[in-house]
Amino acid sequence: MTENSLRCFMNFYRVRKYCKRLYFVGSGAELDKSKDMVQIKEEEFDRSIPQDEYGFAKYVMNHLALKSDNVYNLRLFACYGPGDWESKFITHCIRSVLADKDITIRQNCIFDYIQVYDLANIFSYFIENKPKYHDYNIASGDRYTLVEIAEKVLKLMNSDKKVIILIDEYDVPLAKAYENGYYDQMIFTMRNFLE
Repeated sequence: MTENSLRCFMNFYRVRKYCKRLYFVGSGAELDKSKDMVQIKEEEFDRSIPQDEYGFAKYVMNHLALKSDNVYNLRLFACYGPGDWESKFITHCIRSVLADKDITIRQNCIFDYIQVYDLANIFSYFIENKPKYHDYNIASGDRYTLVEIAEKVLKLMNSDKKVIILIDEYDVPLAKAYENGYYDQMIFTMRNFLE
């Protein structure tokens, strides 16, 4: 994914001198998803290098935009609307209700979604106006947990289905034990505790 993302971007970036302004859609992932991103500001870019390939590719792209005269990053955190991929969360919620199934969530976290038509208006603004800065966070300003979003979908669709969080609460302690070299002892302790 890193290579394809960067190749696509670089094909545009290398001809930037022929463009008045060049915009690309960044991602919250470039701010490193392993860190807290609640109400993060543009100035916090580069606080760390993202650990995942996709975030790293977007991180490199933003560095290039910041050094350019006419390349701008519109950093998107979450978007929804017609044409969403089936794997996108709100689409997953709607499809679950339509299939008369409970809505499943791997981990409850906070998101700031923007509707795709609002995003189109933002793009129009940037096309018509020269930006002062080279990277902008694009968000609605309304934060919701995934559970809250799922519950809104259930209510809007008059469904009596449930929201189920699938996270295994033992994952975090086991991951920390592995990182700190006491995984086998933690497994032994947990087995004894659960028997």
